[in-house]
Amino acid sequence: MSETGRYWSIRRLGEAYRRGETTPTKVTADLLKRITSDNDRLRAYAHVAPDGAMAQAEIAERELVAGFDRGPLHGVPIGLKDNCATKDQPTRAGMPRLDPLWPGEDSTVATRLRRAGAIFPGKLAMTEGATGHHHPDVPPPVNPWGDGLWTGVSSSGSGAATAAGLCQAALGTDTAGSIRFPSASCGLTGLKPTWGLVSQAGVFPFAYSMDHVGPMARSAEDAALVLAAIAGPDAADPGTSLDAPPDYAAGLSAGMAGVAVGVDERFISEDVDPEVSEAVLAAARVFADLGASPTPIAFPEVGEVSAGMHMLMAEVAVSHAETYPSRAAAYGQHLRVLLEHALKTDARKVVMANRARRILWRRLDAMLALTPLVLLPAMACATPQVEEGGEMMSEPVKRNRATRFTVLFNLTGLPTITLPCGFDRRGAPIGMQLVGRAWGEARLLAAAHAFQQATDFHARRPPG
Repeated sequence: MSETGRYWSIRRLGEAYRRGETTPTKVTADLLKRITSDNDRLRAYAHVAPDGAMAQAEIAERELVAGFDRGPLHGVPIGLKDNCATKDQPTRAGMPRLDPLWPGEDSTVATRLRRAGAIFPGKLAMTEGATGHHHPDVPPPVNPWGDGLWTGVSSSGSGAATAAGLCQAALGTDTAGSIRFPSASCGLTGLKPTWGLVSQAGVFPFAYSMDHVGPMARSAEDAALVLAAIAGPDAADPGTSLDAPPDYAAGLSAGMAGVAVGVDERFISEDVDPEVSEAVLAAARVFADLGASPTPIAFPEVGEVSAGMHMLMAEVAVSHAETYPSRAAAYGQHLRVLLEHALKTDARKVVMANRARRILWRRLDAMLALTPLVLLPAMACATPQVEEGGEMMSEPVKRNRATRFTVLFNLTGLPTITLPCGFDRRGAPIGMQLVGRAWGEARLLAAAHAFQQATDFHARRPPG
């Protein structure tokens, strides 16, 4: 079977188009063959749209031949998580027994990717309503790094498809780690942008004030190119910033010379699997070799972060108000239980959680005033087995441990980037996380790119 473009970077694919080495129709046809061959096993796509994808490819090809160049994503296959509405494909947000969402309308991110010339092979599988579990009718995607390995939640299909070369990059959403968990588990680079950088209009919400839409890719450069296409003000989402975003790809060469990287060895190591903490601390040494200044810090006291879940519960009840409890039978058990708790949320606890959120934001902002980047694990463990991942999302103590490095930055809206920094004894990926100042995506991407220029973790591919 042809491998045209399977693991090519977005830039490499674009150069091949413009040199006449291949065409969007050739690449898309080969991709659809791979999806037909591999998706029964990997279950990464919830819906495949071969006719629509080929039609988009033909348009892209005609435009490029005619000299009409839409930019780096022109003719590039990008997978969409199943909560990103599209006018020509069903959108179910992992809830197969409910009617498709927003028929006939594109989300803002889909509109912007179309404008950039991207091709949509289909919708990527996800957990039910972007929670921690898949609907009983939806078999979870399989991690290409090993059938028994967790794919992460909730952007599980985005992780599996991108790692397996079933799209060039994908969109994910993240409310407590749902870009970062699949990226770490599948050996990808995933960016959770500053809240308000990327529009949520037309993206089915889990908890609007904590949700983030961002790219999942095989390199920081690819993530930068996708982010550039989807970021920016949007009148349809009043939460978006009014400022135009910078050219993220142009800033990748900034390097690390003299850049302070905050490292709290205790926080990185305490209650963290040794293989993970060792890989993250080894990454700090790579940054030092690149000219950065690893700076000892004391990660601030974050208080009772689980208090933020009261805010999430209040918001998830609103997200499902049109269909729950009126159509409760259409929901899986895990989401039904969550919504029952959500409907009983104490307003006083929500107010107190909002106060705790502001205190947390001030403490993290003060830390980042001293150092523009902070290095952390993406997860406290290397990629777990499927059963272990399910337990992490079900049992409160394990869930708190799993989200201790992630949910802080959903509550505060700060940007983070996750990228591979090693492999454990089983050969499973280990992910690290860089946290930056609000609107600091250019610095995060440049740091990740510098690390990837000096290492090859991101360039390794799943076996077989």
